[in-house]
Amino acid sequence: MSTEIELKLLIAPEDARRLLRHPLIAALTRQQFSPQRLLSIYYDTADYVLHTQRIALRLRRVGRRWIQTVKTEGRVSAGLHERPEWECETTQGTFVFHAIADPTLRELFADTHLQHALHPVFVTEFSRTRRMLELPSGDVIECSLDRGEIRAGEDRLPICEVELELKSGDPTRLSDLALRLQETLSLKPENVSKAERGYRLVCSRISP
Repeated sequence: MSTEIELKLLIAPEDARRLLRHPLIAALTRQQFSPQRLLSIYYDTADYVLHTQRIALRLRRVGRRWIQTVKTEGRVSAGLHERPEWECETTQGTFVFHAIADPTLRELFADTHLQHALHPVFVTEFSRTRRMLELPSGDVIECSLDRGEIRAGEDRLPICEVELELKSGDPTRLSDLALRLQETLSLKPENVSKAERGYRLVCSRISP
């Protein structure tokens, strides 16, 4: 298990390219990665058993690899997300629940009725551009710009956001960096994850 600590920020589409050219980002960049196309399929039961228990289950395609991720409820405040997560490699459409280290989650997913009831409920697909930043203090932050959409049936919801993920150091550095970027860019803290936005999109489709 690892604990993901990241600050999510909505960014205006017109400012997205400006972010990557921002003098502060350029000055702090220690490693630059090629853009990735990420496809994530989120699974649940027809009555949303996982969502009710604040659990997110997805299979994500990264290049030719597939990654299974399970996340549970953590803490969210002013766009700062802290959530436990369990990841492992798998293949398309295949779950490896026995690889989850948490005994409570492993027991939950061992239920064959639950396993058979799981089906895709929505998809996120976006392009991710990443920079690894190193602050003068030595703290390391991964800056990701995500642009794409969430899909549930024929419905679409755009994604245009920045994630500042702490790789090492003090979590307060995330908000410090965001405040400096907000001086010249339109950035707004986002308390709602992509997964939760996906569920809201699904619920809006079935509401009378």
